[in-house]
Amino acid sequence: MMKKGWMEENRRTLQIVSILLQYPDDALGSPLREIERSVSTLDDAVLREKIELFLRFARGAPLLDLQEAYTAAFDLDPKAGLYMTYPLFEKEVERSQALVGLCRFYRSEGYEPYPGELPDFLPLILEFLSVCSPPAFDSLVGLCRTPVEALTAHLKEIEHPYAGLLEIVSKLFNEPSDGGS
Repeated sequence: MMKKGWMEENRRTLQIVSILLQYPDDALGSPLREIERSVSTLDDAVLREKIELFLRFARGAPLLDLQEAYTAAFDLDPKAGLYMTYPLFEKEVERSQALVGLCRFYRSEGYEPYPGELPDFLPLILEFLSVCSPPAFDSLVGLCRTPVEALTAHLKEIEHPYAGLLEIVSKLFNEPSDGGS
């Protein structure tokens, strides 16, 4: 059952992870300070610790190292893409139809996807999930659960610094919800 406390805290957590899973650039410092303040108020100690661990990594590494780690995982490793429809559809025509369907789905919920970004980009999905209706949440989580679990397992296996963030997403995607609260 999706409880109000679950919705508030975990939607905030999804928003935080959405930001942290975007390509690190020069503007990263400001959101990190804001995220650190927000993370300190999370009740779930496991989620809080995983985010804090990633924040220590991000704060302690030069920007170029962060960019290299991000690119090595999410752009160059075929098992670690952040585009959730790739592992679901073998044929490009099927994936294209799914992308169009995702755009329509977002718009039906009053959400406008990032300009210039594909609608199956995990940070975009997480941002949407942080604000959407419970039925839309359940529907999109149902689509993304398997690719997120595979991505999480792969990043854990290679001990990638982003693994903890994906563990958070996987955990939240597997918590029960009644979709109607």
